[in-house]
Amino acid sequence: MQRFAEIQVFQATLMRTNSTSHLDRMFDNLGRVLTASNSGTTNIPTTVQTNIYDANSRRTQQTAIVSSVADYKNTWTWDNANRQTQVKQEGQTGGITVAAKRVDFTYNTGGMFTGITRYNDLAGTQIVANTT
Repeated sequence: MQRFAEIQVFQATLMRTNSTSHLDRMFDNLGRVLTASNSGTTNIPTTVQTNIYDANSRRTQQTAIVSSVADYKNTWTWDNANRQTQVKQEGQTGGITVAAKRVDFTYNTGGMFTGITRYNDLAGTQIVANTT
């Protein structure tokens, strides 16, 4: 056991499916994956994903580092009814170039899913597709 950001965590290694595949995950005391790494897997770049959750256990951010270089950052937004309302993807400062993109999800007053709007920017000004 080790302390991580005031949350008690434990580390578990998933069973290998073959002699060349490896996946380590670190969980918090609520069973949420804080980090996942394939370090030790042969013939592929090492990738480390880090997750952040809100007080309702909804994942709000995931970052990735590939071969020690910052890669993507995904950010999720949720409404008070625990419905996903938006996801954004962008690059991280100092990392590789990742095309910025955004997806908005809409719901009617009864809570039913009504549409998806996809953008090729984070501000939501360049619509790529709209599905209702």
